[in-house]
Amino acid sequence: MDKLKFRNAMKKRKPRFERQYANVMKQFKGSWNRPRGMHSKIRRGMRGKKLLPTVGFRSPNADRGLLRSGLESVVVSNIVQLQKIDAKKQAAVLATGLGMRKRIEFLNKAIELKILVHNVKEPARYIEEAKNPAMRQLTLPI
Repeated sequence: MDKLKFRNAMKKRKPRFERQYANVMKQFKGSWNRPRGMHSKIRRGMRGKKLLPTVGFRSPNADRGLLRSGLESVVVSNIVQLQKIDAKKQAAVLATGLGMRKRIEFLNKAIELKILVHNVKEPARYIEEAKNPAMRQLTLPI
């Protein structure tokens, strides 16, 4: 877990890599594209300019792919996969193709097995709102 704390600290210090003209053109906000221009100051790595993503910003090998909590995420699309999860080392991520009935079934089983479901914030509240058809259209993502 010591490496995980180190990785999280490094990720906090890592800059947001933005496209070259992201401050001028709104459509470039939040996306990355390598600068290729001949005179590009960013491509040439000049001081005071935005940083390029490099190997030094990468997280440690052992912690790569883990969630911030230190758990490994496992995509689950059936009950058997959910039952195979080790709750101490892994967290479930419900597949996007699941319907509402299966989703509720999975969440009930996850609560019973005390498994963290990463893409549902409050499973108990989610189940309650899913059973009420009036609330379902307003609040729940499908």
